[in-house]
Amino acid sequence: MKKILIVLAMIAASVFLAQPAVADEGDAPAEAAVETTTDTTTETAPDTSEPEQQAPAETPPPAAESEPEPVVNEEPAPPARDVNKPAPKPDESTSGNAPNDDVESGAAVAAAVDLDTKVTICHVPPGNPANAHAISVSYNSIVKGEGHGKNNGAHSADWIPSFEYLVGDQVVVYPGRNINEANPCDDEEPLIEVGTEDPTLAGPTCLADGKVNLPDTEGVIYTITPANAPGDVDVDATADEGYIIDDQATIHWDFTVLPKLAGDDPQCVITDDEKKVVVCKFTGPPPGVFDHIIIVNESALGEGFEGDFPYPFGDAQDSIAIRYAKDGEQAKDVPIAECLPEVEPTEITAEAPIADPATCDEDGSLVLPETDHVTYTTEPVFDGPGKYTITASVTDEEFVLTGKTVFKVTVGGKLPTADCVTPAKEDDLLPDTGGVPLWILLLAGPMTAAGLIILMRREPVSHASTSGRMPSYSLILPPVKKPAGITRVHATTEHLGFMKAVSQVVAAIGSFFRGGRR
Repeated sequence: MKKILIVLAMIAASVFLAQPAVADEGDAPAEAAVETTTDTTTETAPDTSEPEQQAPAETPPPAAESEPEPVVNEEPAPPARDVNKPAPKPDESTSGNAPNDDVESGAAVAAAVDLDTKVTICHVPPGNPANAHAISVSYNSIVKGEGHGKNNGAHSADWIPSFEYLVGDQVVVYPGRNINEANPCDDEEPLIEVGTEDPTLAGPTCLADGKVNLPDTEGVIYTITPANAPGDVDVDATADEGYIIDDQATIHWDFTVLPKLAGDDPQCVITDDEKKVVVCKFTGPPPGVFDHIIIVNESALGEGFEGDFPYPFGDAQDSIAIRYAKDGEQAKDVPIAECLPEVEPTEITAEAPIADPATCDEDGSLVLPETDHVTYTTEPVFDGPGKYTITASVTDEEFVLTGKTVFKVTVGGKLPTADCVTPAKEDDLLPDTGGVPLWILLLAGPMTAAGLIILMRREPVSHASTSGRMPSYSLILPPVKKPAGITRVHATTEHLGFMKAVSQVVAAIGSFFRGGRR
């Protein structure tokens, strides 16, 4: 019985000793043991001693003026962890090695941000946490350590999220800043942070006072106090709505604006015995922006001037002397176009004017085309039918005419009456005047003549025809009974001639109807 109790006690002790140890809160985590193998086959006794506890590595304090170097991973990087929490134990299935999964690698690449886009951070002004505000800055400025990416006193309290980005094919992790703490800005709508540009001071001229040239910066409003005039002036920059100016940017400038040059200034003195030059006075920023024209003595160009134009005037705004001034010419007489960049004129073609033809009711007219940037001059002034000369010219100096520019046009007068009578058509019939139709006249004449011959020859007639030895035949018509008391009248020679002519006409008509046979 005693032996049985001893065995049970040993079993209970083994079970108790096999339970895992529970570390007290705050104890340093033990390093995971790495199991190794060797080529030897010699069995060794199991080591029953307690594993040696390794002290946790000390975390070096962050440098005051430098940002931690980004971690470059050949494989997808794990998410940033809280340095105050113990490191997780490696997965036993990988023996402590980092995972190497193509799917996870592709997901990490897909999650990498575009450095040209914006990231929302929370800027906490030093010593003024109550004025924390969300701003939108570029990922690139954070990665390069510019602006809020600097780990200096002005930005050390900023809250910047962790993110991943690509460098070539490698995924790089930006660890973030102050992400162990809550975001002081919560979900506040971010403002766009902008910088400022420095205004510039333009010096005075012979004709104008100096002035302050204000830059044109997106999201920034520049104000001059008291005015842009000679004297001491202040320039202040403020943010437009939806923007915020970087608290490291300059927002105030002081200038002293000078009045225009005195009349006895060498640049402004014009003597009768010295040549004058025309100067195109420029301003900035940037230099080279045309402002006005001045005329100065040739000596103002300095000893290096040898009479060749254009020539640098020698001021900070890159003003240029373009030519000698004409006798008595003043600055206001010089066309501004002489100081502007030469622009090649655009070629256009003038359309030709035409004359509308005259009609039976109205004179012809002159029609001038409507061509963009072209005007037409008529000589003499149009006053009805006649000959005219029309000249085309451009309305703007940016254009030039090509081709014909002078046109000769003749405008006709109203058509004469004779040209306005409408001629009869070819198939139209002549008007009916009540006369006898022509075909009746053609038949009446021959028929009348035939009737006369028949009446006059109603008496015995013999007609003989001989041909060689052929016999003769005669045709005798019975006499026509004549009424009593009627005396035959014999025709005279003249009557016989007329009747002979009529008989020939009748014979011809008969021959026509018989097909030409007699």
